[in-house]
Amino acid sequence: METDKGFIETDIVISNADYHFTEMNLLDNENRSFNEKYWSRKIMGQSAFLLYLEIEGRVDSLLHHNLYLDSDWKEHFDTIFKNPSMPDNPSYYISATSKTDDSAPLGCENVFVLLPVASGIEDNDKIRHDYADEILNHMSKITGYDY
Repeated sequence: METDKGFIETDIVISNADYHFTEMNLLDNENRSFNEKYWSRKIMGQSAFLLYLEIEGRVDSLLHHNLYLDSDWKEHFDTIFKNPSMPDNPSYYISATSKTDDSAPLGCENVFVLLPVASGIEDNDKIRHDYADEILNHMSKITGYDY
C-alpha cells in the first residue's frame, strides 16, 4: 500500500473511510470487489460534518440532546440529495454529553455537533475550518454562549 510516507507491504488493510473510497483509492485493481463502473451506478448515502468540543464553562441552554432545524430545513436536505454542497442554512444535532455524564472536567461541557452533509463534496482543511467557524457562530446565536 502506498502512503504519504512511502510504500508499506501489508496483507490486510483496515480503513475507516467509506467502502467506495477505500476500494478505488487504497486497493489495487486485483484486490477490489467492485470497479468504477459499479460505483458510478450507485447513489451514495449522506456523510457528516462533526465537531468535537470541550467547552470551558457550562452552557445552561443545552440539554443532553438538542436538535436545531432551520426554518427551511428542506433546503438543507436538498444540499444532501439534490444539489450536493455544504448547506448555507444548516440543520444539525448537538449532544452535550456532560449533562448526564460527569467525565468532563469540573465546570466544563463535552459537546459534539453532527451536521448531515452530502458525500463526495469538496473537502479540505480551509473548508472545514471556515465551516466550523460558521457553525460555532450560529450556535452562539441559538444558545447564548460565546464559543
